[in-house]
Amino acid sequence: MSNHIALALQEKQVLTGQRVGVCADRSIETIAAILGILKAGAAYVPLDPAYPVERLQYMIEDSQASVIVAHRHLADSLPSAESSILLLDGFRTTVEPISGLDSGWPESVGLCHVHLGLNRQAQRHRCSAP
Repeated sequence: MSNHIALALQEKQVLTGQRVGVCADRSIETIAAILGILKAGAAYVPLDPAYPVERLQYMIEDSQASVIVAHRHLADSLPSAESSILLLDGFRTTVEPISGLDSGWPESVGLCHVHLGLNRQAQRHRCSAP
């Protein structure tokens, strides 16, 4: 999900070092949004939805956030600004494949009996040393 958010931010011409506002409830989508912003090379500006509209307006203008990432129900309460809004709700259904796990079972490491014996000898040596 964070990769999709990073790609969407890059499509909105968010460049490295730019600031992106995050106005969202505490959720897994918020964490993915922050990771996506960082993956895009930008910095995030936390915007608490409980703040008054005047405070949010000041924070957006002062930080010069070009894009605001928000949940749909919070986007309506955001002050009208020159920033564009990227809605988090559209990313909930996206699933990223986990690479490298073909079978779903953990990989095992082959260990010869010789190595087990050497390991046991090393443990005995450490335990018997004063």
